[in-house]
Parts: sequence; C-alpha cells; structure tokens
Amino acid sequence: MSHEPILRAGLRLLIEQAEGMTVTGEASDLSAVLGSAHKFSGQIAIIALDDHGLALLPEFLAKANKIKALVLTRSVEQDRQALAMRLGAMGIIFTENTPDILIKAIQKVHAGEVWLERKMMANVLDDMSRVLSGKAGDASSRRIATLTARERQVVTLIGEGLKNRHIAERLFITEATVRHHLTSIFGKLEVKDRCELVVYAFRHGLAQLNPARPADRLH
Repeated sequence: MSHEPILRAGLRLLIEQAEGMTVTGEASDLSAVLGSAHKFSGQIAIIALDDHGLALLPEFLAKANKIKALVLTRSVEQDRQALAMRLGAMGIIFTENTPDILIKAIQKVHAGEVWLERKMMANVLDDMSRVLSGKAGDASSRRIATLTARERQVVTLIGEGLKNRHIAERLFITEATVRHHLTSIFGKLEVKDRCELVVYAFRHGLAQLNPARPADRLH
C-alpha cells in the first residue's frame, strides 16, 4: 500500500512477477481499508511509512487478524522505523533496495520472521529497549531466573538470528519442541514476540550483538 500511484503500480508489477505471489488489494492509505481490513487476514501488507499510516497501524493490525505488516521507508527515517516496529510491524524494507530484496523480505515476513536491516538495527533495538525498560527493573532478574538451561540456550540462538529449524538442528531437538520452548520463554519474560525477545536478550546479556556476522538482516 502506498499513497503514490506510480509506486503502487511498480510494487504490484514486482510482486505479481514473483513466483507464488499475487496482489489482492491496494489503497492510497490505511484509512481507506480500515473498514475492510478483516478481508486481509493472514496476508502481507506493504505500508508506506508516513505519520498518518503510523497512527492507524495498530488499529489496522487489530482488525486484520494475523496480517503481517512490512513497512516501506527511506533509510533516513530512523525515528519512524523504530516506532513502526514498536507499533507492530514485522519488518522494514528500504526504498533504496533492489527488487529481489523486496521479494525476499516479503517471503521472510510471511514465514513469521522479522526483517530488519542491519544498519538500522541498533536504532530500533535502542528504541525498543527503552520501551521494555518499564518491564525491567528488579523483576527482570527474577524472570530470567525462571528460564531453564535449555530455554537459555534457545534465547541465545534466537539472539544469533537462527531460525527455528536451525535451532532444532543445533540442539538436536524437534522444531515443535523449539516452538514449545519459545511459548514458555515469551510467558516467563513477558515479551510478546520474537522481536521483543531479541531486544530483551541483548538488553539483559542473554545474547550478544556481533557486528562481524556476515548476515545483513535480522530474521
């Protein structure tokens, strides 16, 4: 979705040329689709980043059950990027990127992974860390203490950016067991999703951000 007709047309062309993808709808802005947001359940919404869109993002996500939002933005809009993630976006894609990166971002977000450009990661993590600080304090050590040794291993590997199947391979367990551990971890640490868990892990020393990693994205 974008308020610019030419940009929308370009996005539609790129997406429909990709294997297994199709565009089911478009609008000039989020306000135009709030009334029919439920129709987009389970899909991916590409949303242009502007103040109006940000204000409506939480309501749109609430009405469009299980929809995943991928925000389209310029790389210089750092404050808005961090806010978009805080409001529920699953990823950020820069307008400066190539079409193949856009398609890859859509695929990753559709699979339930976070798409975050490494060069903006520090800013987003810092913003979300401040938000999570209200949940921290003395209670943090008590929450962390409730984690089992295996759950701590899972948190560390999540912090390294590993997917569930790679965590399962590393720990010699099933993906279903990984998902079970994550559900338990989310509850114990009082974080709502994988992205908040990564921030929590970095903030409380459960994982370390390694800038030397070859990966460009946080998935």
